Amino acid sequence: MSIKRPKELEQITGNSKLWGSGPAIISRILESVFKQAEASPEQILKYFLTSVRDNKRKKSWTRINRRNPMKKPSHLKTKKPQVAIAIDESGSVSDEMFTWFYGFMEQFASILEFTFIPFDDAVFEDQIYKWKKGDKHACERVLQGGTNFNAPTDYVNEHKFDGFIIMTDMYAPQPGPSKCPRLWITTQDCLNDNALSVANGEKIVAIKS
Repeated sequence: MSIKRPKELEQITGNSKLWGSGPAIISRILESVFKQAEASPEQILKYFLTSVRDNKRKKSWTRINRRNPMKKPSHLKTKKPQVAIAIDESGSVSDEMFTWFYGFMEQFASILEFTFIPFDDAVFEDQIYKWKKGDKHACERVLQGGTNFNAPTDYVNEHKFDGFIIMTDMYAPQPGPSKCPRLWITTQDCLNDNALSVANGEKIVAIKS
């Protein structure tokens, strides 16, 4: 297994403008995990999703009661980041790769709840659902058209997700910008066979098939 790492990673991750307008917490998570050169892609993804799940905690002060004005420290939890995982169901994605994608998503679901988004040249909104933590779903293919990465990107931007993962064979033109950090997952063979160049600062996890 290997990880496709952009050149001059330290310069890229040091430039906050390349992350877009996504929450700083997820940008820091992605920046941190991709410095772990020895980690397997599975470990990196698990760390990413686990970190996204964890709430940022802020200290506050809570009064015990009206008669006792004494204050004690407590914590306020921020809203949990909302993560979307879009799976490429276009005709160029083989059944074997599609099954592999589903296996990965089952691993993700053991860590964190996410929104499942199937797409080819468009998002199939009738089949979008919350994949709750610990749940299992049948590996069912519902699309087989062309590929348009703008379709899931536009959906994620419109619905204001905090993190975005695309599982794909990479066979389509580069999409427009994502308003939240976008992570790409593919096989090493697919990455070697096509010339898709993702935006600077975006990460690709490439697994040997």
